[in-house]
Amino acid sequence: MMSLRLLGVALGLTACATMASPAPDGTRVESPPPAAPPTRATPPAKAPPRATFESEEFIVTLAEAEDTTATLAARYLGDAGKAWRIEAYMGARTFAVGQEVVIPKRDWNPAGVSPSGYQLVPVLVYHN
Repeated sequence: MMSLRLLGVALGLTACATMASPAPDGTRVESPPPAAPPTRATPPAKAPPRATFESEEFIVTLAEAEDTTATLAARYLGDAGKAWRIEAYMGARTFAVGQEVVIPKRDWNPAGVSPSGYQLVPVLVYHN
């Protein structure tokens, strides 16, 4: 019974809020319609994440516009000075958009040994 009374009061208040009210000169003035709720701004679209693969020794990614060995070394190795690693491994300083780039995490051939031979290092010795 109590809930029916509350429902009746709520309906009565709603009806009063939407009914016209008299103006000071006696004419009836319609109340303005309720304002539309504010819309939420949609966040800007984020760029899709880079396609990367990471192992213990290498990072493989796809180059984007303006990527160079220095920018990739700064992004993935934390130091633009390590760009020489990428240059030595890939044999290039710049890349085409979408080109696969392999980034070695460590010095990939510190001994200078390859299937075709080994690196010669001249040693100069000065005797007395």
